[in-house]
Amino acid sequence: MNDDKTITAAIETSNVTALLAAYRKFTSSSGATTDEFFRFITTPTPEREEFLALYCSATSSVSGTIIQTNYNAL
Repeated sequence: MNDDKTITAAIETSNVTALLAAYRKFTSSSGATTDEFFRFITTPTPEREEFLALYCSATSSVSGTIIQTNYNAL
């Protein structure tokens, strides 16, 4: 349960290269840089939520009051 005592950790991934490739498909920009991707993925926007829903799978784990979500490219 997510409440005022729960901390949701930042987005995590074990394969930035695969997520960058998915981001390039999502944006139709084969030249998108890792800096552009990191700005995009660390800023909560409707576009980011769409990207995560369409191009990624996620697994979550709970450790005490911290929720960690790891994303991988589909």
